[in-house]
Amino acid sequence: WIGSDARDLLHRARQRLLDDGTGKALEEPSRIRQIDVPGDDAVITNLRNANIATVVASGNSVRSNAISFPACISAAVSVGSTNKQNQVSTSFSNSANFLSLLAPGGSITSAYPGNAYIGASGTSMAAPHVAGAWAILKAAKPAATVTEILTALQNTGVPITDPRNNIVKPLIQI
Repeated sequence: WIGSDARDLLHRARQRLLDDGTGKALEEPSRIRQIDVPGDDAVITNLRNANIATVVASGNSVRSNAISFPACISAAVSVGSTNKQNQVSTSFSNSANFLSLLAPGGSITSAYPGNAYIGASGTSMAAPHVAGAWAILKAAKPAATVTEILTALQNTGVPITDPRNNIVKPLIQI
């Protein structure tokens, strides 16, 4: 559920992104233009080749054998969610054998429009934990590759078994 204040904020942000400097949104049918950019696969792969990680939430469709796009791109660092008991959030988190990591994503205190905070759950709450851990490790070892940091997080994580599919993935530990 998105409140009216949040909807208005999202609408204004979208308008700014679509404005080409004329003050008129590009969404007007006569002003729509196609922008030629590489596909998401190529973008994420190019970022990884440039030693930049793309940390992506695995999705909240309760799937035990698939993760959402773009987390399913092999060059992405995909993140599933755990709850406060360090168990996979089986009520929403997607899972697959190629999921990269797990992180806390259940009942996370999150900023909310209107100078407020709410408890939120989802893989989009888990992914920032990985991005933050990544930043700490990258700051400590700036020359580390994406693979080196991912391996470090995987090797030091606590193994957690998803009871839906018996897949074991590491819960990050920093």
